[in-house]
Amino acid sequence: MRKPAMAATMTLLLASLAACGQHLDQGPVLITTTMPAPSSPTDSPEPDACPADGLRYTAGAVEAALGHRAFVVTLLNCGTGTRQVAGYPDVQVLDATGRPLDVRIDHSTSYMAIDPGPGSFALAPGKTLLTVLSWSATVTDGDAQTGAAVTIAAAGEEPRRLAARTDLGTTAELSVTAWNPGLVQ
Repeated sequence: MRKPAMAATMTLLLASLAACGQHLDQGPVLITTTMPAPSSPTDSPEPDACPADGLRYTAGAVEAALGHRAFVVTLLNCGTGTRQVAGYPDVQVLDATGRPLDVRIDHSTSYMAIDPGPGSFALAPGKTLLTVLSWSATVTDGDAQTGAAVTIAAAGEEPRRLAARTDLGTTAELSVTAWNPGLVQ
């Protein structure tokens, strides 16, 4: 290779590496998705129907970044009274047959979302709270796990099933942020 071509190649390589390093220093990537995915047909025959308890859960699209995945779950108070919601949602990952997978649920910040920590909210009618479910799709030794759905519920409420493909790899871990009115930046 000629010296000018080699110098140009090295300059391009170094510029690319420098850009990668700058991105890594920015901290966690936040999810800004608000597009809801359809609910499981067993939960509500109509996606916009308000369940009898006045709480509707919707899952956004799964977002991906560098082997990490996440989606936002929105909790809407579609009822007529104010509801108290606190802490973290109760979450379980289900396989394609509806059986729970052996997955560790971690209440924390992840690569994809910042955990604001537990709080308590008076959720008025028409208002929403958000949580982010995230994981790493890393595969090392063993069999990879893939979930087909999750059950989710505000603490003390009836769990709802949401269709959500979670390609957990072999990590068997799911990070969950606390309920919050918005995503932490």
